[in-house]
Amino acid sequence: WAKKIFTVSHFFILTLATVAILGTVYAGLVLYGNGGVERYIEHITIGDIGQGESTVSRLGAIGQSIDVWKENPIFGIGIGNFGGSQTGFDTSDPRTKNIVNNEYFELLAETGIFGLGSFLALLGVVCMRSIRAVRETNNTQYRSLTIGLSLALFGIIVQYNFFSTLSIIYIWIFIGIVTAVQTVALSHKESL
Repeated sequence: WAKKIFTVSHFFILTLATVAILGTVYAGLVLYGNGGVERYIEHITIGDIGQGESTVSRLGAIGQSIDVWKENPIFGIGIGNFGGSQTGFDTSDPRTKNIVNNEYFELLAETGIFGLGSFLALLGVVCMRSIRAVRETNNTQYRSLTIGLSLALFGIIVQYNFFSTLSIIYIWIFIGIVTAVQTVALSHKESL
C-alpha cells in the first residue's frame, strides 16, 4: 500500500498542487489589498487577540465555559444551556443561543467531566477499533477505506477545537459510517 502511494511521481504532483494552492491563496490575499497577508498571518498566529470578533469571542467563551464547569463539575448544566447560562436563561436575549466554538470546552460546561469523558472514550474506542481493523483485515479496499475515513474523522476531531454543538448530525452519521466500514473490514480479517 505504501509503495503505491509514496512514489516519486505522486511526490511531484503533491508538491506542484501545494505550490499552486499556496500561490493562489497568497495572490488572493495580495489582491485583496489593505495588508491582507499581514492580517491573515496575524489572525492565524492569534496576533489579533485583542481585536476581531472571531478571536475575542472564542477565547472569551472558553473562559466562560470553564467558569460554568466549575459550578457544575460532574454533570454540567445540560446540553445546549451554555448560552442560556450567560443570560440567566432570558429567552428574549439573543446571547441565549451563544456557543463556545470549541466542542471540548462546551461539553465540559454542558455535560461536565462525565459527558466529556464519555465523548472522549467514544472517540478513543472508534480510533482503537480503526487501528485493529487496519491491522487485521486482509482486504486492501476495506483497509484503504478504514484508513481514509479514520483520517477524515481525525480531521473532524481537530476541527472540533474551532466549532461546537454536539447536535451536528453529519458528525454522528460520519462516526456511524466509520464504524460500519470497520465492522465490514473486521469481518474480512486474517486468522492470527
